[in-house]
Amino acid sequence: MIQSVNHLTFSVSNLKNSKYFYEHILEGELVYESDRTVYLILGGVWIALNEERTIPRHEIKYSYTHIAFTINESDYQYWYDKLIKYRVTLVLHK
Repeated sequence: MIQSVNHLTFSVSNLKNSKYFYEHILEGELVYESDRTVYLILGGVWIALNEERTIPRHEIKYSYTHIAFTINESDYQYWYDKLIKYRVTLVLHK
């Protein structure tokens, strides 16, 4: 029986930019960093970012790939404004 999800790993084309986004914009906690991988804790979940510069990324616009977060309703405007400021594509569900 699976007890829990240990971590989620995402392939990224630029580790430095992705680390900045997850750590400073989404306010994740940096746990580990190497030259090609970063681990953070975000909302109690381990997120691994693995740099893979050479794989094609242009087809991702046709994908239904996303991360969904739960926030308190009172924090909605804070997160909305912050993500818009950084030009993050948002699909909002209430």
